[in-house]
Amino acid sequence: MLRGLPILVLDTMSTDGTPERARDFGAEVRSIAPSQFNHATTRNIALEYPADFYLFLTQDAVPADTNLIPALLAPMANPQVALVYGRHLPPPTVRPEERFARHYHYPATSHIRTAADIPRLGVRAFFASNVCALYRASIFRSLGGFTPGLPANEDMEFAARALLAGYAVAYAANACVWHGHAFSLPQLWRRYATIGRFFAATPWIRKLAPLSRTGQRFVQDELRYLCRHHPWAIPRALLATAIKFLAYHWGLRA
Repeated sequence: MLRGLPILVLDTMSTDGTPERARDFGAEVRSIAPSQFNHATTRNIALEYPADFYLFLTQDAVPADTNLIPALLAPMANPQVALVYGRHLPPPTVRPEERFARHYHYPATSHIRTAADIPRLGVRAFFASNVCALYRASIFRSLGGFTPGLPANEDMEFAARALLAGYAVAYAANACVWHGHAFSLPQLWRRYATIGRFFAATPWIRKLAPLSRTGQRFVQDELRYLCRHHPWAIPRALLATAIKFLAYHWGLRA
């Protein structure tokens, strides 16, 4: 899909041959020390390159078919759309609770959101994912790219700023990648502590869209799903929920 397009690989000093394979494919490779990596600041390197659109893909996002780029480009026919993010399909090997999370956050129906949807959707109006997302370069640049130094959720923070600036965020359900997590419980703690630090750094988002009801609804829907399909997974899901809650609030106060 990407042959003939300019590709930049930001590599955190991997030793598995990734840089060499990327160069053989024709990509430009820039190495970054793992200690210097930051989700927002590192991705802003894209601003050094002139383009009409920026497509961000993480190393663990595997396109499900050859339709990914056309499907992401289609909503861009609306000039108000600042970014389009794709659908995450859960790989067969992920845990049931992770499978539910993929379906919950990435439904089968496409949509476009504007600032008018914030009262109805709350913080979900700002949801986006740089695992697989296409940005309109002119808007990305006019809004200053990602806010440097954010510990995580740079995609959500940009989406929020875009909506408040009068632009739209699109979700393309037919732009699919295989993507899922297999976090251990300690990894889950670190992830949600980082999310807590993000929301501590962006109090204006919490003021615009309180988070409590969103989290409660997710847990309720998750438990209903597991009761119907995977009841044996409920104990770990409950433990994971407790870890997420405690880690998030720890990060919020850190």
